[in-house]
Amino acid sequence: MAQVDLFRKSIETRKTVLKLIHHAKTGHTGGGLSSTDMMVALYYKIMNIDPKNPNMDNRDRFILSKGHSVEPLWTILADLDFYPEEELWSFSSFGSKLIGHPNNKMPGIEMNTGSLGHGLSVGSGLKKTLVCSAMTVRWIIWLKVWIPVKVSMWFWLLVV
Repeated sequence: MAQVDLFRKSIETRKTVLKLIHHAKTGHTGGGLSSTDMMVALYYKIMNIDPKNPNMDNRDRFILSKGHSVEPLWTILADLDFYPEEELWSFSSFGSKLIGHPNNKMPGIEMNTGSLGHGLSVGSGLKKTLVCSAMTVRWIIWLKVWIPVKVSMWFWLLVV
């Protein structure tokens, strides 16, 4: 996707994120909007993914450790046809799988996140299992800036 198209997609995604949060009457506006550009670039240009085969072995993996910024991720996955766009509007409704943090019951989500910082430790462990199996895939783990104070981050630094 060309840079100008990524820019337009980012604007479109932001508009949908705002509508989604307004519709649900809940969400993390700042975190979602500040994450949009990078998620758009990752999903529309950089990552090797296939909505028709979301569990393909050689897919790139994305872990949103900063799980409270999930609104653009839900929006992008719906736009890419990982699930029907109508389902997007069930966000944060009773019984919906689209909750306020990534939920791996939905295609395109590698792991549930919520406790900041756990994504790095879990993602690193999962990457090591793939290295042992000789698979070549990229792991992208999104962190929040202040996360290194978390115990799981210090554990990761000791192990890796």
